[in-house]
Amino acid sequence: AIVHMFVASGKMESKQYEYMPIRSAVTCVNTKVNIYGVIVEYERPKPTKGSDMISIMTIMDMSYHSPGLRLIAFDSDSDKLPRVKSIGDIIRLRHVL
Repeated sequence: AIVHMFVASGKMESKQYEYMPIRSAVTCVNTKVNIYGVIVEYERPKPTKGSDMISIMTIMDMSYHSPGLRLIAFDSDSDKLPRVKSIGDIIRLRHVL
């Protein structure tokens, strides 16, 4: 488990999140999971046919190498999409289906 400390309303709080290997997470249908992964492919945000922006990336960890887990993120504001500086960055995902 990883404990995250943060300040909310001037008071220190902590939350504990259980992170699982990607191999285990992909079997959890309709269940929110928390995972870490290494970004191995990344497409910069681009407009969709609608009003959103889309960013596509592939991640993997020690449990799930090939073909990796493909992630698709949408938002109307590209600043709210994951900021990837380079391949090899680590991404933390919480409460994802």
